[in-house]
Amino acid sequence: MIENCVLINQGYKLIFDLKIWLEKNGEDEMRTTHALTLDSTTNSGLSGVYGLYGTSEWWDNIEKGNIETYIVSGVIVDLSKGNVFVDDNTMITIESDNTEEEIYEGVVFTNENLKKEYSHLYSIGNKIVVFYILGELKDKDTWNPLIHNKNGTLPITSKIYIKDGN
Repeated sequence: MIENCVLINQGYKLIFDLKIWLEKNGEDEMRTTHALTLDSTTNSGLSGVYGLYGTSEWWDNIEKGNIETYIVSGVIVDLSKGNVFVDDNTMITIESDNTEEEIYEGVVFTNENLKKEYSHLYSIGNKIVVFYILGELKDKDTWNPLIHNKNGTLPITSKIYIKDGN
């Protein structure tokens, strides 16, 4: 993707990549998600219209634009330190460049090496870009907190890039 090269050239570090994570560690997550998608007795889960989560068909439909994506860019303005409802350093607040809203995002590391190498980047003042895949849900009335006018979708974090603001 061109966006990836541009961000890396601007000094951003790739912190999370869903495709790579699923290939290495996602067998159980994919199996569980596929089972829920294929279960016709429930209205829960992804619809599977454009392929099962994490499969090559699903990724191809993302590349073709059949599955929508969404990008949030902004600045980290808060960390979950001292929040009684959330474990320390597991959530951040992003002040979006494009809206006046604050967006809450989970802190994701796919392994301990990445955590050691990049955890310092989850700091107030650092710039962040998050790519989401908008997974179509079976339940078309489900509201999501990221894109208010997009009921029936689940924002799935695809990639996270962070740039040290110092």
